[in-house]
Amino acid sequence: MKAGIASLTPGFGTAIGDAVARGVELVQQSTGENIPPAGESVDGAPLDRGAPLGAVVLLSDGSQTRGLLEPDDGARLAQRAGVPVFTIALGTLEGTVTISRGGDEITVPVPPDRETLARIAETTGASTFEATDADGLGAVYDRLGRVVARTERPQEVTAAFVAVAAALLAAAIGLAGLWAPRLP
Repeated sequence: MKAGIASLTPGFGTAIGDAVARGVELVQQSTGENIPPAGESVDGAPLDRGAPLGAVVLLSDGSQTRGLLEPDDGARLAQRAGVPVFTIALGTLEGTVTISRGGDEITVPVPPDRETLARIAETTGASTFEATDADGLGAVYDRLGRVVARTERPQEVTAAFVAVAAALLAAAIGLAGLWAPRLP
């Protein structure tokens, strides 16, 4: 996985709306939840699914320059699907990337579109974050790990069952003593 991430290079263009839509598809595929969102149903009875089983984390270093779906359309799609989209605006207003095109080096400005990312998070019921460097991004991921992740914790319940069983046994002995005659 680290080798795959290390091989990534910047491309030309940002398709935020399409990225959100694809993220929602992946969440639905991985969780098996392709049902109407909370509050909607086919038969008219409201659904209450509780907390979502998946979420999308959208990290962007620029504003939408490509794609078929506008960012707000992707956000509405995620909202209808009940998938929260946590957004991270990476970079500074002066940020640029250098891209090689046909042997030429092209420097492209990539200021993050903080307003659009915040609107996506708000629409989907999630949070938005900002990071200007690798350390800031690490801190954001630490926070997200506590917000997004679910942790199953085993909890000992044996003591409760033993206590109930002991109470029932004591009650049975007491009732047996009252109702049954004693042996000579």
